Amino acid sequence: MIFLIDVLVLAAWSFYSNHSFWQSFWLVTLICVFLYSMRVYDRKQNRFLNQLLRSAMAFFLSIIVYLVFKPIFDYNFSWKFVLSNLLFCLFVLVPFRIAALRALCFKKQKYYLVCQDSANLSFVKEIQEENPNVTIEIIRNLPKGSRKVFFESEATMKLFDGKLSQPPLLPKFVEKELKRIPVELIEAYPNYYKQAFKKKQDKITKRILDIIIAVLALVILSPVMLVTAIAIYFEDGRPIIFKQTRVGKDGKKFTVYKFRSMRDEDISTPRFANQEEDRITKVGRFIRKRRIDEIPQFINVLRGDMSVVGPRPEQPNFHKDLSEKIPFFDHRLMVKPGITGWAQVNYKYSSSLEEYKKKIEYDLWYVKNGGIWTDIKIILYTLETMIFGKGAQ
Repeated sequence: MIFLIDVLVLAAWSFYSNHSFWQSFWLVTLICVFLYSMRVYDRKQNRFLNQLLRSAMAFFLSIIVYLVFKPIFDYNFSWKFVLSNLLFCLFVLVPFRIAALRALCFKKQKYYLVCQDSANLSFVKEIQEENPNVTIEIIRNLPKGSRKVFFESEATMKLFDGKLSQPPLLPKFVEKELKRIPVELIEAYPNYYKQAFKKKQDKITKRILDIIIAVLALVILSPVMLVTAIAIYFEDGRPIIFKQTRVGKDGKKFTVYKFRSMRDEDISTPRFANQEEDRITKVGRFIRKRRIDEIPQFINVLRGDMSVVGPRPEQPNFHKDLSEKIPFFDHRLMVKPGITGWAQVNYKYSSSLEEYKKKIEYDLWYVKNGGIWTDIKIILYTLETMIFGKGAQ
């Protein structure tokens, strides 16, 4: 809703200040796409300086693309038009957006969870910590005639007639609040998730999107690839490209390509990211933070080993070890691995087994809920991850 209001208000202002419908439409489209990619509509982004920085970055990227396409569309460039939109975005839309986000945060919500055993429902406490305005009270019996909002565990649902045929409310609520699927939730709702995780077939639309993005990325980013290759060579010599065996869809192994970011040493066993700090080169530290080392993987996308969006592929030994320690780990293999993914844009670098478990829960959310629009959303969010240097590898 906030996004839609932003679009309509900005479009009205842009048209008013320029009187050219198509030029205004093009600039507004760019600004709104980049605003969305900077995650300014996330409820946690309700601080003024944070919103101002992200909005300014979105506008800066919009103007770059706007100028790049100027020779193609042959429109008149006016600094007055651009500056008026900039000031409007920063000093009208930003305060409105902050007020709207804070208003949403003030909305109190109370739910009741009918559950006989709450020992393994740690995600309930986590939801309340993430969103202080949400209260979940655990009770043992469902009061008759009550109009309050209830969640029922799968075990409890068996006690009440006519409830089994209805989809449970708690899984959808938890997924919406946490943007991941806690392992404990799957264990609490085994029948529901058994159906939800049915093996998916790759859709032709996803493959077409992969090919288009991979070709465009390799062409547009070719100067970046050239500079990166030269920088790697002058700091640490050859090889420029790092090759490694990874596990893909349905357990199929393939060779992944990346720009080399570590010294070329023989490491017999896979290690977590924090155990590799001593091997990362100066160039490698920069390109890893900005995801530049991932660019050669678009070749893997063209070959069909990977998708642009999906869970990160793991090394065979690492995959075997984690699948033995983390429940439902193999569910990630239901879809192709990706260059970017839901876990990468929502979670930090994983440096321990516990952090890896939480990262996998984001992957499980994608396996269950992924689709073409989700892929586009993740691709847009990846831009923010690259600029602000966060995310998981």
